[in-house]
Amino acid sequence: MRNDLDEIVKGALYTEVRTLTDGKSIVMDPETEHLYYRKVLSVYSVPVFRFLKENSHRNLPSVHLFWQEEGNLVVIEELIQGKTLEEVLESKEKSGPGTTGEERRVSSGQTLPFEEKKRILLEICDGLEFLHNAKPPIIHRDIKASNIMLTSDGTVKIIDYDAAKQFVADKSRDTVLMGTQGLAAPEQYGFGQSDQRTDIFALGQLIKRMLPDSAHAMKIVEKATKLQPELRYKNVSEVRDAIEKLWDPAIPDSVHRKQQLKKKIRSKKTKWVVVSLLIVALLTAGGIYFKKEIYPEYFVRRPAYEKGIELMNSGKFKEAIEQFKVCGTDYKDCKNQIRACELELVRDGYVADAKEKIETWKSTFMPADEINALNSCLRLQKEGIDNGEQLQTLCNALLDKSSEDISNNLAARTVIMYSTLVGNLTSASEPVSIIRDNTIEEYKKQLFAAKEYDTVTKFFTELTKIDQVDRTEEINECAYLKATDYLDAGEYKKAADIFIDIFEYKDSKEQKLKCNYLLGKEYMEKAKYTLAVTEFLRADGYADSDDLANTCKYYYCCEHIDNPDDKTRAYLKDLEAVNYTGADSLTKSVEEWKVSFKELAANDYEVKLELEFSGGPKEGMTGYRAVSYDRSGNSYSLVGSRKIVSGSKDTISYKNSSSTSASATLLRIEIYDSNGNKIGTYTR
Repeated sequence: MRNDLDEIVKGALYTEVRTLTDGKSIVMDPETEHLYYRKVLSVYSVPVFRFLKENSHRNLPSVHLFWQEEGNLVVIEELIQGKTLEEVLESKEKSGPGTTGEERRVSSGQTLPFEEKKRILLEICDGLEFLHNAKPPIIHRDIKASNIMLTSDGTVKIIDYDAAKQFVADKSRDTVLMGTQGLAAPEQYGFGQSDQRTDIFALGQLIKRMLPDSAHAMKIVEKATKLQPELRYKNVSEVRDAIEKLWDPAIPDSVHRKQQLKKKIRSKKTKWVVVSLLIVALLTAGGIYFKKEIYPEYFVRRPAYEKGIELMNSGKFKEAIEQFKVCGTDYKDCKNQIRACELELVRDGYVADAKEKIETWKSTFMPADEINALNSCLRLQKEGIDNGEQLQTLCNALLDKSSEDISNNLAARTVIMYSTLVGNLTSASEPVSIIRDNTIEEYKKQLFAAKEYDTVTKFFTELTKIDQVDRTEEINECAYLKATDYLDAGEYKKAADIFIDIFEYKDSKEQKLKCNYLLGKEYMEKAKYTLAVTEFLRADGYADSDDLANTCKYYYCCEHIDNPDDKTRAYLKDLEAVNYTGADSLTKSVEEWKVSFKELAANDYEVKLELEFSGGPKEGMTGYRAVSYDRSGNSYSLVGSRKIVSGSKDTISYKNSSSTSASATLLRIEIYDSNGNKIGTYTR
């Protein structure tokens, strides 16, 4: 915020010289009277303009000031005098009299010779390579002729960084889609994330436009504009090398090859002349130099030094000292080598003592012997006569014992021991630290092999308390492997819970969706459709999870069609929204009233029934009508006036008016909804 305020104050001092379109203008620095270009951007990347301000390149515009103001970015940058490459390529005019050679070069696209076009493309490559080598890389995302300026002296400038962005690893696609239609790479339309190869695609399109008559250039275009980024050139440097090898298509291939061959021959002749002159010079001065410098160096000191190193490497330190004395203590590092040999002569006794105590500990694995071995190794370190070799031996013994029984925690004790050593030692702390790190890695491998992931997590948590080093990566790795094992074993719920905890680690997000998907299929096979729907929705976008969620909703509705609940209606609404096949007929069936009959009493003279209603609209109906028919054809109506909803029950009765007449016996009862639709029939 403070930096923006400083920039705003500086920018306010600039005087506007000319107003251009789209809020752009030419301004002047009152102190230097230099002219600059001022523009206001609504789409921008602050890191891109910060890079352009802090880093200069002859093929990029220099940014003088920039600041954020009311959601926009105000930029004051170099005012570039010249024409765009688009204007040069489209120009039909021929350069008039009185113009300079450089002006004629950029005045007409028709007058651009092949070598000039090639030079322009090479300078574009230089500018892009500078952007791509930024940390992180900067992607222009809109390389085209109208965004290339040619100054009056022919210098190429890549302009217009509105669409530029910093490359961010592990992103699957661009957040904002930018670029020019027809020239932009496929990933700029949402098919992936833009990277350096996006600019290579656009560069290929520009080469195609500038060098359409060159068959060799078209080969470059073909590779640069591949739809799959991985099939394009890996970087701009490769494209530049390919352009460098192009030649004017007006020159036949055979003629070009002859020209190249002549250049090589001329180059070889020049080299031979130079070599001959050097030989003469060397022969002239060689005698004197040999006597004063060559003989003592190559026939006395160097052989003695090499012999001393050889004797030293073979453990013959006394003989090595004699050879180093022949060289003199001022020759190379002979003084240090003599000291090293003297130290090695003392070393043997200490090393033998350490080896003996380590072997004793290996035979007993008693804590007291371990302390003795450790103290002996510590003495070697303090005396500076051991680079950690005996400590490594002790470490390997601990790891070997640990591998026999992973629960004995010997390797963990080793790590704590090395932590103590690193804290106590100064001159030899680096090799000890390396051994300690190797021990940690080996112990981790042992635990991973045994799938003791909880032990690894606990180990790294405790280790963090000792050395204050962030072990989040290792702890996440343990959790990831544990979750993967659960996934392989079909324990999808456990695996999903772990992947959620490490959501940003590796592909945990994708693995979590996979767990939900497989758990949904498991529930689906067990006909637990509501649980399956929940898991498929959690796996949103994974494989065919959306289709399977709708299928489970449909199966649930089919199961509950005769007695629909709120979930049935909600599922049907979802299915109708996506035009799921069969959803309309199910909805129609759900909206129809149905009635079931339960006999409470039934004989020739009296029938008492319990009616249970299902289906129908959610708001229910205000009543129903029951019509009974006896065997003589008489009918009697009964109107139920209370509100009926799905699940409502009611009781009706029929009594024979004559106890002796068989014709008065009940034949059937018909039930009608409030709209007069028959919804059920009871037959006696």
